[in-house]
Amino acid sequence: MTGNRAALRYATALLSLSQDKGQVNAVLGDMQRVVETLSVSADLRSALRSPV
Repeated sequence: MTGNRAALRYATALLSLSQDKGQVNAVLGDMQRVVETLSVSADLRSALRSPV
């Protein structure tokens, strides 16, 4: 649950900043590329989940 809370805070801050800077579409595109990359790379997903 703590991880979800932190993720929500980061997402909220990113959205707020992108709105302030008028860059919502650019940030959306970046996040879509992150999702695509994570969906095809099991090694990257594993590395990001690792607490080490």
